[in-house]
Formats: sequence, C-alpha cells, structure tokens
Amino acid sequence: MRKKSGKKTKGLAIKTKLTLVMVLLLSIPVLALGIASYYVARIQLENSGKVILKNSVEMTLQIIDQNQKLVDEGKLTLDEAQEKVREYMLSKKQSDGTRSINKNLSLGQSGYLLAYTQDGVEAVHPTLEGKNVLESKDKKNGSLFVKDQIKIANAGGGYLTYWWTLPNSDKVANKITYQKTDTHWGWVVCAGTYMNDFNSGSNNILITTLIVLLVVLILGSAVIILFAKHISNPIKQISNAVDVVASGDLSIEKVEIKSKDEIGNLNDSFNIMVKNINEFIGSVKDSVNVVFDSSKLLDDIVYENTASITEVASSVDEIAKGSNQQARETENGVTKIKNLSDKIDLVTKLTIETNEVAVETANISNKGLQAIELLSKKSDENNQATEKTSDIIMEVDRTSVEIGSITEAISQISEQTNLLSLNAAIEAARAGEQGKGFAVVAEEVRKLASQSSISAAKVKELILGIQDKSKAAVKAMENGKIIAKEQTNSVIEAKDIFIEILHSIEKITNDMKNLKTYSIEMDKEKNEIVEVLEVLSASTEENSAATEQISATTEQQLANVNQIAQYTQDLNKLAEKLRQSVNTFKI
Repeated sequence: MRKKSGKKTKGLAIKTKLTLVMVLLLSIPVLALGIASYYVARIQLENSGKVILKNSVEMTLQIIDQNQKLVDEGKLTLDEAQEKVREYMLSKKQSDGTRSINKNLSLGQSGYLLAYTQDGVEAVHPTLEGKNVLESKDKKNGSLFVKDQIKIANAGGGYLTYWWTLPNSDKVANKITYQKTDTHWGWVVCAGTYMNDFNSGSNNILITTLIVLLVVLILGSAVIILFAKHISNPIKQISNAVDVVASGDLSIEKVEIKSKDEIGNLNDSFNIMVKNINEFIGSVKDSVNVVFDSSKLLDDIVYENTASITEVASSVDEIAKGSNQQARETENGVTKIKNLSDKIDLVTKLTIETNEVAVETANISNKGLQAIELLSKKSDENNQATEKTSDIIMEVDRTSVEIGSITEAISQISEQTNLLSLNAAIEAARAGEQGKGFAVVAEEVRKLASQSSISAAKVKELILGIQDKSKAAVKAMENGKIIAKEQTNSVIEAKDIFIEILHSIEKITNDMKNLKTYSIEMDKEKNEIVEVLEVLSASTEENSAATEQISATTEQQLANVNQIAQYTQDLNKLAEKLRQSVNTFKI
C-alpha cells in the first residue's frame, strides 16, 4: 500500500525567512541611525537655543548699559533711555498699549524678550506691561515661577523651565527662560521660548529619516525578493521530490537543477540516493516473496502437528484430572471418616459424662425439692407471725387513740385551771393586803396549769407520732402480707417445676444409657471403614502420579510445538509486514 506524504513545513518558508531577515538588516541600521540623529540633533538644538537665549539677554544688558551712559552724559532722560530699550527688546508701543514681538531677534517661533522690576511688575512685555505678575503660577505644579526667575537673576543669572499656555491656545507646553539682573535699573531681563521651537529641526530630521527608510525598504525588498526566489526555488524543487520519495514513489524522474553551488551538489546526491534505493528495494522484494512462501508452508505443517499433539494432550489431561479428582475425593473421604471417628469418640465420652451429670442433677433436684418444702413450711410460719404482729400493732394504734383523747381532756382542764387562777389573782388584787397569800397560791396554780398544758401538748405530739408510725407499720404489714402470699405462691410453683425437672432428668438418664451402647457399636464399625478407605486411597494416589507424569511429558511436547508454531507465525507476520512495506515503494 502506498502512503502519501503531506507537507512537512509548518513554519515560514525559506523565501519568506530570507526576505524578513534582509528587510530587518536594511531597516534596523537606517532606523537606528535616524533615531540617533534625531536625539543628537534635538540635544544640539536645545543647547544652541539656550545659548541664543543667554546671548540675547547679555546683548540687552549691553544696550541698557549704553543707554545708561547717555543718561549719565545728559543726552537722554531715564524714561527715554528705558523706552529705547523697550523698543529694542520688542517694538514701539501701539495705541492700545501693547507691543509686537521683535522678529529681528531669533528666539524661536513664540520666543521674545521681557523684563521685570524687583517687585514683579512687567517692565517690558508685549501685553502685560505695567502689571504685577509676581504671583503667576506654573500651569502644572503651581510654583511661583516669577519669584524663581527674580531669584535666579539676582544670583548671577541662569535658566528656568516651567509650564505655560501656548499663544492663542488652551494647551500648555514646556517653556525655558534665561534671566539676569541689570545692575543699573534693577530690571530682571528674561529671554524665553517654548522647547517645541528648539525641537522643530530635529522633528524634520526624524520625518526625513522615516521617508528614507520607506524608500530603502521598497527598493531593498524588490531586490531581496528576487534573490530569495533564486535561492528558494531549487530548494523547493528538491523538497517536492523528497516528498514524493517519502510517499514510497521511487519512479520519480531525475531532478535537474542547473547550479554549481551546494544546491547543485545536493541535487546530484539526491538523484544517486533514489537510484540506490530503487536497486535495494527490488532485491528486497524478491527475497521477501521467497521468505513469505516458505513461512506459509512451515506454518501449515506446524499447525497440523500441533492439532494432533493437542488432541493427545487433551485426552491425557482429562485422564489425569479424573485420577487426581478420584485421589482427592478418596483422601477427603478418609479424612472425613477420621474426623467422624474423632467426633464419635468425643460423643461417647460426652455421653458418659452427661449420664453422670444427669444422675448428679437428679440428686441435686431431690435436695432442691426438700429445700422447697422446708421453705414452704417456713413461709407459712412467717405468714402467721406477720398476722399476729399486725394485730398487735392495730391494738397499739387503738390504744394511742384513747390516750390522745385523754391528753385532749387534760389540755382542756389545764386551760380551765389557768383561767381560774387568773380570776383568783384578780380577786386577790381586789382584796388588797388580805388577798396576798391567796394571790401567791393562785400564781402557783397558774404555773402548774401552764406546765400541765405544755406536758399535755408534748404527750399529744408523741401520741400523734406513735399513731403515724402505727399507721405506717400497719400499712407495711399489709404489704408484707401480700408479699408473703406471693412468696408462698412462688414456692408452690417452684416445687411443681422441680418435680417436672426431676421427671425429665430420669428420662434423659435412660436415653443416655441407650446412646452409650449405640456409640460403642459405631466406634467398632468406624475402624473397619477407615482401614478400607486407606487401602483405596493409596492405590488411587499411585495411579494419579503415573497419569500426571504422562500428562507432564505430553504438555512439554505440546509447549515445544506451540513455541515452534509461535516462531513460525512471527516469521509469517514479519514476512507479510516486510512485503507490505516493500510494496509501498514504486520502482
């Protein structure tokens, strides 16, 4: 079967790669040179602009110095001299009070000269002349840049940058000024412009660089594409031929590339390789056919031999399995009989022991029955004693009730005696001296009556306690009678149960005697069966061992034949696979 190979290239083609590399080699130097030129020009222009600002301020200071000399000589007044300086720095004052910027001073597109007094008043300005701008703030950070300018100028001069609004616009831009103080008038002379005015030349350089880069890329790309095509087309031609060979088609025509470089050498080597592979595949095809036919013939022979040996091995294996099964079953029978023998011995022993226990249990049951009868008799005596005790307690309870009545009468007598003693005390008090002796007697009677009342109350309390305890005792005795009656009934029931147990034990004893006789007879018959099974097991094991030996020999022969068959099948598969692989090549 013939396989077609797809395109292996997953990335960029050689032509594209060459084009990209050459474009980068062209663009990177030009772009790097343009950017470097831009930044160098920008720095140089900024430095040149700073120098122009400084020179403008220095020139203005010289003009002031010259006009001050004329003032000193009396040729000009101070106002005239200052006006001449203002006209130099800007222009003549117009009717609306403004001045136009002096275009003869090259300070950039938006640059001009100005001057402050030490108080921050605009001494020279296009539109703010005479106004105090000391509190003017930076448009970004809010710093008071006029104060900073005056401070720098008084310190000997210097530069200052700040953010300010562009002319005729709401946008802010970075502005730079140079300022220095005039020693004659105290003016702070400033020359300022926006940084964008300095960088306009460098921006032109950057634009020119981009245009040059675009032109170079267009022209260079055309040349690079032609060069890349000259290199990539032969490689592509060889690559397509390799794809055809990789798909198994060796009948491809000879590739012709007219080139004397490495690509030409690659083409010659490829043609030689295809020719050698053609010859090799033809030879392999002839050999594969011979091997395939031989392996099929050997496979048929081995298959027939394997079938015969397998049938014999299967028969022997079944016989061996049957012998083994019979030996195992016989051996299991012997084992089970021995286990049964042990259990019979154990049953016999347990039967004798159980018989003895049954006899002993019968004796114990007789003793228990006697104890139950004695317990029943004692229970009757206890019931009689409980009845007598209950009657006595009832009698005590009736007596305590009578005593309570007597105590109640004594309490009433004590109360009346106490009342009489009180009346006697009153009468004795009325009698005066003659009734003192009678009053003492009445007091003693009252005390005695009071003590009698207290004693009667205590006796009454004791009597009530005795009555409560008597009632509790009577109630407890009633409960005791009920319990004693239930106990008597339980004893009677237990007696009946013991009588039934005694009858059952007598029956078990008789059955155990019979079971003992049967166990002895079973033990004798068991020994005879064990001897027969042991002889049968030995004979079966000998037959099984011989059968297993035959089966093992047959299985070994079958394994050898199976191994040969496996090798034959592997050889057949290998020959078939080799033939299919070789057939994929077209020669």
